[in-house]
Amino acid sequence: MFETVEDPMADIYESFAERQIRRAQEDGLFDALPGMGEPLPDLDGTYDPAWWAKKWVDRQRRLDRAHAAVRDAHARLGRVWPLEDEAEVRRAVGTLNAAIVAASEGLPEADRPDLIDPEEVVATWRAMAPARRRWR
Repeated sequence: MFETVEDPMADIYESFAERQIRRAQEDGLFDALPGMGEPLPDLDGTYDPAWWAKKWVDRQRRLDRAHAAVRDAHARLGRVWPLEDEAEVRRAVGTLNAAIVAASEGLPEADRPDLIDPEEVVATWRAMAPARRRWR
């Protein structure tokens, strides 16, 4: 009764997509993906209808810890300005960044907060040198 009409462009798009995938495979872009060769998580447990809500709550808790670490690090950044040595400033920023990294553990890359840029802090610290000399 109805005749099916095939889309002549479907083969073009499909071959384009397949070609892109083949090229990526040849370039090794799929060789070292995270989790490759590992079993899918949570497959061996019993079905929990609220699994997504529990995962979301866990992710939010981790995000809250990471953001609290960032707020704390920025609050403690004020202790850097009176330091006398650039190496001390860099060490202090490294310690603050280590706290942020530790609090961000387990978060996906996209959710991890930015670290404090030590070069920016050192540049600001240097710009404050004349004021530091007057305070002494």
